Amino acid sequence: MDWQTRMTDWGFNPAFWIGTFIGVVGLAMAWKMRSVSRMAYYCRHSSIIGEEQTKYTSDLHVTFKGREIERATLTQLYVWNDGNQTIRREDITKKKPLGFAVPGGQFLLRMTVAQMADEAMDVTFTDGDEASFNVEFEYIEPRQGFVCDILHTGKPEDFEFFGTLIKVREPVRKPLPIPKISAQFIFSTILLLVAYPLSSLEMIGILNLPGTGPVAYIIGRVVLVGGMIASLFTAYIMIKSQFATVFFGGPSPPDNSVTELAEQ
Repeated sequence: MDWQTRMTDWGFNPAFWIGTFIGVVGLAMAWKMRSVSRMAYYCRHSSIIGEEQTKYTSDLHVTFKGREIERATLTQLYVWNDGNQTIRREDITKKKPLGFAVPGGQFLLRMTVAQMADEAMDVTFTDGDEASFNVEFEYIEPRQGFVCDILHTGKPEDFEFFGTLIKVREPVRKPLPIPKISAQFIFSTILLLVAYPLSSLEMIGILNLPGTGPVAYIIGRVVLVGGMIASLFTAYIMIKSQFATVFFGGPSPPDNSVTELAEQ
């Protein structure tokens, strides 16, 4: 058997192995894009009264239930659905509900649902005290969320957001999503949309040469078709998610979205 014949055999066919490798990568990426439930959040803190505002603190007095406080921090809490499945009210566990707190003897002063992607989400604060409150909602669609403005007496590092959701587990702290084109995105898109079809065409031509075994032909075609479908689907998901932003809604909250706790 000469080297040309051996190169057309499935065990020594470079196009077959290249196509198989790319097909496996495409299937793996498609698996990675499977149904996922995930909640993410991000906190942005601003000091209203405290050590950084000593120039004005002496002229400003704030009391909480008759007690003067020396610090006030505004925390903007961004919460969004970072998966591809709808998160519903019944997904929140009763033993560990979703909520926020300022431990260490600090107090919550004022909470506002500043933004919602849809008023039907019905974000509310429930079962709270002076240091913690639970957060409830009707549902959150993928790539949608809400924003809460929370005024409290703690430092930024004192603020905690917690809870456990069925399938989602604990919320994951992440930066706010900003659409951008990365080098990895460009490389992956070229690989999926250009390199794979070209190698597939080459593999079809080689596998049809005389001397190619039937097993190699069948396996190659299965991997070819499955890999191309998975690669095209994955490329579509990647392009869609790359330019998707999270919608938090407008700045006008419902009338009942403000909870006052302070006496000022």
